Amino acid sequence: MAPGDDDGYPPRRDAAILIEQLFHRDAIPVTPWKNGFGVTREDAASPDGEPYWRLSIADVGEDGPFSSFPGQSRILTVIAGDGFTLTTPAAEVLSAELLRPLCFSGGEPVVAALRNGPTQVFNLVYDAARMEGRVQVGA
Repeated sequence: MAPGDDDGYPPRRDAAILIEQLFHRDAIPVTPWKNGFGVTREDAASPDGEPYWRLSIADVGEDGPFSSFPGQSRILTVIAGDGFTLTTPAAEVLSAELLRPLCFSGGEPVVAALRNGPTQVFNLVYDAARMEGRVQVGA
């Protein structure tokens, strides 16, 4: 059944990208963060020349700054652990909680404070000026 064929999803209006891939997290190569506060496993990314998007799983092991993605939007979803808070330069505090997608600017310099030890997150980073991003947590 194609998306839009009475499957509960709206009909596709453009040449949206659909990815169906099964993978095991531990089979994806680990890349340390430049700041040393965690590691990332890049699950999938846009082809060269296409609007930018990236899916990844990150292990946040310490309090500290998040990587910046200027001009991009970000949706972060805690998938393991007790989550953390993110503080912006304007002292706004965002709460990253288990299985609750959190949307924020990828270019915003945010600093994480873990609630109770290491946390693992699923990330979608994308160019909101050229596409729409959404993370939905199933039951």
